[in-house]
Amino acid sequence: MKFYRVIVNKTAKTPYKKEDYQMFDSEKKEFETLDEVKEYLSQYKGLKREKMYIDTKNGTSKHVGCIYTFRNSDISHNSEEWLERDWVEVQEVDEYFKRIFI
Repeated sequence: MKFYRVIVNKTAKTPYKKEDYQMFDSEKKEFETLDEVKEYLSQYKGLKREKMYIDTKNGTSKHVGCIYTFRNSDISHNSEEWLERDWVEVQEVDEYFKRIFI
């Protein structure tokens, strides 16, 4: 039996400053169906998106997710805005892999 794992690494920086993005949160979620993954990813609908790739052993690249870029703010930062990039990877995992490595 297979399932799907979504890994989200959230990074941010202050706008208009020459600083690097810094990771501030990471989360892993597991879903039984691809439709559940699509529903979860619907929160990123309409945002700027770039494809994310990994290199394979045979020298090709494989599309594994997307980087979503947007402006964000909340009350904990006194309404000060920041730039956020969420690196979202989707993995297809079989039950054997889950049992061994998680």
